[in-house]
Amino acid sequence: MKDVYRSSSGKYVYYDREWDCNKYTEGGAVYTNSSMSLYVNDKNFSLQQGFISIKDSSYIYIRDFSQAFGFQIEIDKSKNVSLKAKDNTIKIYAESKKIYLNGAYTGFNAVKADGQYYLPFRASVTWAKAKIDSIDSSAVYVSK
Repeated sequence: MKDVYRSSSGKYVYYDREWDCNKYTEGGAVYTNSSMSLYVNDKNFSLQQGFISIKDSSYIYIRDFSQAFGFQIEIDKSKNVSLKAKDNTIKIYAESKKIYLNGAYTGFNAVKADGQYYLPFRASVTWAKAKIDSIDSSAVYVSK
């Protein structure tokens, strides 16, 4: 909420109150929380944070991703985040938010919302060598 100056007369100063109920990422993008459920191999996976949606794209919280797909999280002294599985490493560089898969830039950036990293969901499923089986109005079904 903020008060915005509109005009004044000799006696009064006029302001309009503007309300902004949007949520914003660290980069300034507007996002919404999604109530979608995640099923991995036909079992409901309990999400800690839930998905967020930015411009019709869904993002998954990195801890939910790591637990659902078997990745270990490591954070180095520069605050870069690495997600490691047996033959896959996903690295998010803190300064640029760029995502690398096994040393090669993926063309995607992570999103930071409420101090937490989120990965683009469709891309991250392929990085985990899994596949999206189906999506309906309330759930995403993935197999690995």
